[in-house]
Amino acid sequence: MYFDLMGPHFVIAARSTVGREWYEALEYHWLALFEVIAYCMKFGWNLQRADEQQRARCLSSGAGALALAGASNVR
Repeated sequence: MYFDLMGPHFVIAARSTVGREWYEALEYHWLALFEVIAYCMKFGWNLQRADEQQRARCLSSGAGALALAGASNVR
């Protein structure tokens, strides 16, 4: 995922744009924001993958159509 690499590059670009009004705490908070966003995106991706794997297991176990219909009603 490239979003976690985008944070430091954004901070460097913002620091050069803001100039004298930039301070260390602002840099820390921007980096923390990007870390939180990257964590949420990775967590969501892992949840999606787990859901896909569970559906694949249900389909391969023979109770596929019934389990798939039940899983789609949960959302």
